[in-house]
Amino acid sequence: MEAYYFNNHSDKVSLRCVTEKEEAQVQVQESTAQEITNTVTTSTYDIILLKDGQEIKAKVTEITLSEIKYKAFENLEGPNRTLTKNDVFLINYANGTREVISTTKSKQKSTTDCVNNVAFGLDMGLGGSLDYETFASSLGIRVVRHFNPYFGIDFFKINWITDVSTIVGYNAWMMRLQIMPVGFRVNTPVFNKCMSGYAAFRLGYGMIFYHQESPDFRGLCLETELGLNLTRTVFAGFAYNYHKDFGFVDFHTLSFRLGFNFGK
Repeated sequence: MEAYYFNNHSDKVSLRCVTEKEEAQVQVQESTAQEITNTVTTSTYDIILLKDGQEIKAKVTEITLSEIKYKAFENLEGPNRTLTKNDVFLINYANGTREVISTTKSKQKSTTDCVNNVAFGLDMGLGGSLDYETFASSLGIRVVRHFNPYFGIDFFKINWITDVSTIVGYNAWMMRLQIMPVGFRVNTPVFNKCMSGYAAFRLGYGMIFYHQESPDFRGLCLETELGLNLTRTVFAGFAYNYHKDFGFVDFHTLSFRLGFNFGK
């Protein structure tokens, strides 16, 4: 089948013959152009694909180490909304590019989330002397500053340790006040939710209160501790405390510690 088109140019009249094949090619080109136009005009939103298969039409506003902030496409003037990277598989942006959310970054963020940058700590301990038949209880307070998820400094730690003799026929008690201005704390990577291992070392000086004697400010002391950060705020472990009493005896105390961190 042939189609004829008339073109007027001044006083000239021309007749052009268009075949059916050429007309079909023109229609395909016009259809393709229309599809491209439609795509450009309708791709005005980002698509956030969650790991459970859900799709969210949005305008992504910010991506941090742990979160994706966006506005719902249906309400761009509304409040910012937030998703954790652990829940997101990829983002398909309006311009056609894609970004797969890395699980490695999410793990790093989870470690960061499980550590208080600055915290006030409280710990309680029960144990005994390794050299003498004594029962020991302790109460400690401290201030810790984390410079990254794995390393922190104990700027100040105070221990109050009470020793009670369990030797038959001998009744005595002794108290030790220890001030430890130097210390550090090391954390392992998170291996289950906010659970991680930790190690701590502290150094200071102490005052000793003997039974029926005046207090004596003497004694170099150090403390090492190993345990688990059970949550962001709760930790538990074992502590070894050494107190050098110049002129008398040395004390080696091993105790179980339960502690709490309050901070941000």
